[in-house]
Amino acid sequence: MAEPEGFADTFVLLYRQIHDELRQEVSALDPQALDWVPGPDTSSISTLVVHLLGSENEVLQIVRGLPSDRDRASEFSAQVEDPEDLLSRIDHTDRLLERVGPQITDEDLAILRGVRPTAAVRNRAPRTGLFWLLNSYGHAREHLAQLQLTKQLFDEAHDSEAPDG
Repeated sequence: MAEPEGFADTFVLLYRQIHDELRQEVSALDPQALDWVPGPDTSSISTLVVHLLGSENEVLQIVRGLPSDRDRASEFSAQVEDPEDLLSRIDHTDRLLERVGPQITDEDLAILRGVRPTAAVRNRAPRTGLFWLLNSYGHAREHLAQLQLTKQLFDEAHDSEAPDG
């Protein structure tokens, strides 16, 4: 694989790595694990994936000056019962990344763009495209780590429930 040239190519490469890690984490999951939450005020694996991808899609569109119809609130109530559904969503976002990522220009990185405020996220002041992309990547890494921890906690909780042989 050739070294990426410039920020946009590097961003696309790093997000591809996140998508590959998401696929690896999700592909072998028991459907019961998808909606399991470790405790109050925590999110399930399916919620984390749906939210992470929704955020990524929105940021890619905003940075390129494209409209976004993201419904952030629905990401936290989406019912995903099959790992294949999550894999399909990752593939969809991969296609957007492949289409939009290489189109990101130096002007897109420098121009101030606003993200539509929501009830949950009020601080959406205009920022540069570079800010939004870096923020998005950090957000995705945080949720990937949260997903991995949730998966570990699910495994521990269910290993302790298994009868001793």
